[in-house]
Amino acid sequence: MRKIRNVLVGCLLVGAITTPAFAANLDDMSDVQVLAIAQKGQAEAQYKIGDVYYYGSNDTEQDFDHARFWYEKAAQQGNADAEYSLGVMYDHGEGVEQDPKKALAYYTKAATHGSADAMYNLGYTYEYEQDPPNYAKAFTWYSQAARLNHREALNNIGVMYFNGRGVAQNFKKAFDYYQKAAELDNPTAQYNLGCLYRDGKGVAVDKKQAMKWLGKAAEQGDEDAKADLYELIQQM
Repeated sequence: MRKIRNVLVGCLLVGAITTPAFAANLDDMSDVQVLAIAQKGQAEAQYKIGDVYYYGSNDTEQDFDHARFWYEKAAQQGNADAEYSLGVMYDHGEGVEQDPKKALAYYTKAATHGSADAMYNLGYTYEYEQDPPNYAKAFTWYSQAARLNHREALNNIGVMYFNGRGVAQNFKKAFDYYQKAAELDNPTAQYNLGCLYRDGKGVAVDKKQAMKWLGKAAEQGDEDAKADLYELIQQM
C-alpha cells in the first residue's frame, strides 16, 4: 500500500469545479489555447497548464516551478485538483523543499473540496506517517474516499477491519471492503480477497473463488498472489 501520487490519466479530475462539458472543451484545445484561458483567470485552465509543466510534453519541458505557479493560481480559487497536486509536490519535494505539514494542509483543502485521492492520502498519512498513528482520523478519511468508490481506500479499510487496527476486528466487514475494491480491479484487494476465500475468514472456504481472485491479482503482477496461487494449485 502506498500514497497516490500525481497521475496524468485517471483520478486527478475527481475534484474538478468546472462542468464536464467545459473540461472536455479544454481537453480538445492546444496548450497555447488553454494558456490563454488560464491567463484570464479560469481555474480549471490554470490547473491544466500546471499539469502541462508538471509532466512536460512534446512542446514543453518539465518545469516544477511553473507547475507550482499555475497550481497555486488555481488553488487560490478552490480548485481541488490543484490543491491536491500541490500537496503531492510538498509531500515528495518536487520543485520545493519537502514539507509534510504543507502537504497535509493542501491535502486537507483538496479533500474538503471533494478530491478522493486527497482523502485517501490523508488517511494514509494518519495511519502510516504519524507517530503515533491516528487510526481514527485514518479511518474517517478512508471512509470518505470509499464513499466515492476509491479502490485503494476501500482496500485499506478492509485491512483495518482484518487486523483490528483502530476498529474492532471483523473479518466479514474486511471481506465486504476487499470485495468492493477487488471488483474495482485493485490487485492488492484481489489478493486479500483470494486469501479470505482460501482461509475461510469472513466467508466460507471456496478454493475456486480463491483461485479466481488470486489469479486476477497475479495477472496484475502481484508476486505474493503468484506464489500463493501456485501453492493452492499444487494442493488441488
